[in-house]
Amino acid sequence: MLKKLMLPILIVTILIQLLVPVWMIAYGNKAEEDLLKYGKEYKFRVRIYSIYKGSVDYSLYDMAILYQEVKYGVIGEDSEGYAIITETRATRPEDTNYIRMSKETRINLTEFSVMTGQNYISVQEQSAYLLVKIYKGNFEIVDLYIDGIPAQEWVTQNEPETEKREENLFS
Repeated sequence: MLKKLMLPILIVTILIQLLVPVWMIAYGNKAEEDLLKYGKEYKFRVRIYSIYKGSVDYSLYDMAILYQEVKYGVIGEDSEGYAIITETRATRPEDTNYIRMSKETRINLTEFSVMTGQNYISVQEQSAYLLVKIYKGNFEIVDLYIDGIPAQEWVTQNEPETEKREENLFS
């Protein structure tokens, strides 16, 4: 009796093992598509400290609340149009514009790279913000703006003059 059940159980087990990764990939792709299609862009105020080997070192203003673990933060906007966390919840909000507050979220919100060979020890910006698209807990960093222009363009415009002269000499 047990031998007769072994083959069907083995087949079902193999099918489940094959279908679970396929389902996870399909679900992940749908979440990304929904983020691109339905996501809303928010501007988070940031303070930029330096740019070292293409990595921008910055921190989010007024975002100490992100250090609360296992909670959700509902995103709203202040009177100037910048993103703020209007409330935190232990359960998933019904609103679509929220983020999960976790260590991974904090790390992902503080990573931004630009293509440059220069290091900027101290960045003196007037204003800077991070443009982030958010939908149902998922988010994607769209761009970083320094003084109203994209960070990559800012870096290109603020390269030292000596390097530009050296490039002209060797061209």
